[in-house]
Amino acid sequence: MPSKMISKLKSLIRDFVPIGRLSYAQEGEDLVLARILGELGITTGFFVDIGAHHPARFSNTYYFYRRGWRGINVDALPGTKRLFQRMRSRDITIECGVGSQEGVLKYFAFNEPALNTFSEQERPPALPHHQYDPDTGSDAETNSGRTFAARHQDRFYDDRCGRL
Repeated sequence: MPSKMISKLKSLIRDFVPIGRLSYAQEGEDLVLARILGELGITTGFFVDIGAHHPARFSNTYYFYRRGWRGINVDALPGTKRLFQRMRSRDITIECGVGSQEGVLKYFAFNEPALNTFSEQERPPALPHHQYDPDTGSDAETNSGRTFAARHQDRFYDDRCGRL
């Protein structure tokens, strides 16, 4: 059976078979938030996902997207925008860094992209450090991260969210 057909069947089963709820987030954060919002009577909305990583895998917002929400996904890893545009066409996706200060930040990329970070403190110490190579699309082992220009979070929200 072709993989596209299998994916479609899985999607149909998830949508129509009421056997629990499927979490897309790493630790079920999407379901916790859905429960809180449900208790408040909030059924539609808009999200901003900083460090979005992937349209569905470990996503805190894909659960909501599948229920009609839309939002802004932000991730610094080159190439993520293309995947988001294909899988989540209602959303706006931006490839950039966002932080508490504007400037050039070191980006630590790993073979497991869910671990990518701008934070030296959050960088997993037990894993080998890698630098993303946009020319080859792979991680090259190195001791220093690639640098990216980062927008200040207040300016980012004013520029992006103020116009929606």
